[in-house]
Amino acid sequence: MKKVMILLITIVLCFGVVACGEPQSQENQGTTVQATTAAALENPFGFDPNHAASWAGLITQDDWQKWADWMKSKGLQISKKDNSLGDFKIKMSLDDARQYFPSKALSEKPYDYGNGITKMSTLTFKDLTLAFVKENNTPFMLFNIEATGAQYVTSRGLKVGDSVARIYALYGVPIRVDRDGWAYSPASGAGNFVTIKVKNKTVQSIKVGFATKD
Repeated sequence: MKKVMILLITIVLCFGVVACGEPQSQENQGTTVQATTAAALENPFGFDPNHAASWAGLITQDDWQKWADWMKSKGLQISKKDNSLGDFKIKMSLDDARQYFPSKALSEKPYDYGNGITKMSTLTFKDLTLAFVKENNTPFMLFNIEATGAQYVTSRGLKVGDSVARIYALYGVPIRVDRDGWAYSPASGAGNFVTIKVKNKTVQSIKVGFATKD
């Protein structure tokens, strides 16, 4: 009789564990499905911020248009406001930029395009590189800013050391990811652009610049 009672108790306990375990499992599965669905709706391009190195970018004109529409719907499209990194702004004159130089330049490299019109000068500081360009008799204007120091923050609040999740939250889906980094530009291809280099899922450098449609 004692053995029968022990057997009955064991059976009851086993059914209890199964009965209690199944609803929990179903609930977890439901949560996973809902999260996956929400992620798919939020990101229609299959872009995964945690595995961005595999992102080939948007190839066809139709892809570009869908991307541009999606970025605009989220208020994330690159615009004229994406023109600064720290105190430096695109198209700032060399004379105006001097007041923000963190120190004396470590190096200065002039470059002549050889067309008798365009010249460039690149100044390198610790954690910062500034490229200026001039045409004819116009003054040197800033057209490229690259920073590797956290003290230089973009107009949207991104800085070196931030996570890929923060890049995605502030800038959305990049137009492409390559050895130069996560690339963001206007849908037209002309205007301000932002390129973010990432290593170990962390921002390593940020470049803000200006590009012509050519």
